[in-house]
Amino acid sequence: MIASVDGVATHNTTSTDYISEIWNRTVYLSGGSSPGTGTYLGKDADGTHWIMTAAHVTPVAGGISIGAEISLNYTGQHRYFYNEDGTQADLELFSVSATGDAADYLNALGNIEIFTGTLYTNTPLYCVGTGANLSIGSGISSGGRVKQWGEFCEDSTGLSGANGYSTYVLKETFSVEGKSIQCGMYDSGSGVFVKNGDNWEAVGVAIAVGADAAGAAKIGYQDDANDGIENPVCYTQFTYLSPYAKQIYAIIPEPSVFGLFAGIFALAFAGTRRRRK
Repeated sequence: MIASVDGVATHNTTSTDYISEIWNRTVYLSGGSSPGTGTYLGKDADGTHWIMTAAHVTPVAGGISIGAEISLNYTGQHRYFYNEDGTQADLELFSVSATGDAADYLNALGNIEIFTGTLYTNTPLYCVGTGANLSIGSGISSGGRVKQWGEFCEDSTGLSGANGYSTYVLKETFSVEGKSIQCGMYDSGSGVFVKNGDNWEAVGVAIAVGADAAGAAKIGYQDDANDGIENPVCYTQFTYLSPYAKQIYAIIPEPSVFGLFAGIFALAFAGTRRRRK
């Protein structure tokens, strides 16, 4: 992933206090036929931990790590998501098991909410990935993998179909002017987030990158037609999570629900103690 701020290309390879929560949730997925990136979404009522990624990413045992290289164990459980017409979205959850330090790490992160509010073209969004370390003028698969984050604003929304999936998407066209990002190889599944008040919420999942109107899969601006007009040539698409929020919450309750359960349990426990006394 490459980011630009006011025309200066930057690689944000370390966390800041502001984005530490989403940085710490980002999962490195290696091995398999289609490696990528994921986000720790939380755990269900039974205590099973779930990772969110793109459906075309293939998690494998021994290839999942989070935080300071904490390894997680892939259990083989998957949950896919569907549109109202029955078509499949490029979005999945898969389960992992964790013990000891790994379990403590995930439990400390807790569950993250899905953003279902209104996005505007000036809403700051943040993406964290573990894909190719891109550079201006290079292709989207250049450079080794590295964990990075970037800030951007989405350009458009719509419905996109690729590789057998039909998905509600956000699109961000890369620009070296202003704030922008370009995802690359193995950034599939990277989380997109928004800061809603004091809380981070999950907005989307990276699913596709490619060439824009100019047709050349190079990153940055270039004058392809030699007419003095420079065209943006790369973009990133993100599955927009809002249409799938109910399906996700059917698996992983939103944080406020867990808080409600905890409160009910505490009251019931207190009542039991009073009766015993």
